[in-house]
Amino acid sequence: MPNKFVFPGGAVEDTDSEIKLADLPPAKCLQKLNKKVNRNLSETLLACAIREVWEETGIRLARINQAKPIELPPNWLSFAEGGYQPSAKHLFFIYRAITPPGQTRRFDARFFLAELDQVDLVGDPDDFSKASPELSNLQWIPLSDASTLDVPTITRTILNTITKLLPLSSSPNQVPFKYYYHQQYITEWL
Repeated sequence: MPNKFVFPGGAVEDTDSEIKLADLPPAKCLQKLNKKVNRNLSETLLACAIREVWEETGIRLARINQAKPIELPPNWLSFAEGGYQPSAKHLFFIYRAITPPGQTRRFDARFFLAELDQVDLVGDPDDFSKASPELSNLQWIPLSDASTLDVPTITRTILNTITKLLPLSSSPNQVPFKYYYHQQYITEWL
């Protein structure tokens, strides 16, 4: 989405299902991630989110692996440099949305939230030097200023959801799942 402010994100890669996470979020979060899906995708979706944050921002959600080194697919090797293993301990699933039919690109997107002072974060969160060039103008923006930016509709929806959730000390009791069915938007609660 050129010239738009967006969250880091992308598609699940086959190798994401091979990743062993050092830590998982609460069981309630995992259960909600597995609702309305054909198979257990929770750990794959979490690994994907962690990888996308790493690739697009250079920020690692990780902890040092005290055990023997784990085997990782080639696209995860730069993440693991220094003995790091992905950690989803403080990631909370907050929203799911499926792009309506007829759009050029359709997504079945999950949105996660992590409070910076709670996550297992490796490195300086203001250092984007390891980020891929996929996104430009990387920066932290106060939530109160985000509504003034040029953002896609779904991003604005997620920002409004975040505003209602903060401060977040545990996984939300209900997670909205929005999709288009028979020419109308439907919101279910996971």
